[in-house]
Amino acid sequence: MSKYLLLLFQLVAITLSAQTTNVNYTPHSLKIPNPERGFYHFTHTGIGANYEYLNQAELAALRSGYTSSGATYTAPVTLIYRTFYLKNFVNGPISGSFLSDIQTDFDIARNAGVKIIARFTYTEDFTAPYNDATKAIILGHLDQLAPVLSANADVIATVQTGLIGTWGEWCATDYFGDVCQAPYTLNSTNWTDRNEVVNALLAAVPAQRSIQIRTPRYKQKAVHGISAPVTAAATGGRIGFHNDCFLAPYFDAGTFHDPDTGNSDTLHLKAYMQADAAFNVPVGGETCETNGTWSRCQSAGGALETELRRFRYSFLNTDYNHSVNN
Repeated sequence: MSKYLLLLFQLVAITLSAQTTNVNYTPHSLKIPNPERGFYHFTHTGIGANYEYLNQAELAALRSGYTSSGATYTAPVTLIYRTFYLKNFVNGPISGSFLSDIQTDFDIARNAGVKIIARFTYTEDFTAPYNDATKAIILGHLDQLAPVLSANADVIATVQTGLIGTWGEWCATDYFGDVCQAPYTLNSTNWTDRNEVVNALLAAVPAQRSIQIRTPRYKQKAVHGISAPVTAAATGGRIGFHNDCFLAPYFDAGTFHDPDTGNSDTLHLKAYMQADAAFNVPVGGETCETNGTWSRCQSAGGALETELRRFRYSFLNTDYNHSVNN
């Protein structure tokens, strides 16, 4: 190397060093609309005879701040939770008009500047028979939904597994093992069928998008097989979690339930969910009930901030439960 090139490199190094500046940012308390984060607004459609469309003007206004009825706070909202009830198609294919209606909803959300947390399910019934769908019907519907989901990857935040049981929460079901009733356990066929639905949903959802599953145990079984132990390793990937009873009793009303034993296992399953969340899988859900001081902020002796950080929550439902959210 010539002495001239060496001098040039030295001058460049000095210049780059001189351009290094430390910047100290001042924190502020403004509420910033953050894509795919924060509080979401709950919506659903398909319960009645007519499809209930999203309202574009109402969605667009959410970004400036939304106060849910019963809430004592206002938050900018960029996420819509949307349950698509398929109860009218529990015995056959989804109609072309309903698929077109779903596409219209995605178009409305896109134009309003919000994203959708989607869930497809069949029933709200909480007394057996629950009137959910068979595995064959579900798999057929996912084949039909795949093109719609693919066409709207840009407006999908995540897709929750849904599909099985009441509200799509995988608990009270006619066909996949009812863990809402004693003995609260599942057999190998139940696990195999549930895993088949998970894999079909992963195939239907665009590869650049994720899904969320209701409990850590369901993910362990889906990823590692039906014999997976509660000590199974975290893997990240495309499967996150929707905890629909966050900050309830310490086991979060079934979130940390192990259907192999019929009991909760917070020791292993909370550790698994924490480790898995570190891979930046999407974690979100809703609160459901108060539980003494546990469901309060740390300043009031609670665990809110600790639990949000521990599991890296991205979003929560702003419409429920106000006794906790407020």
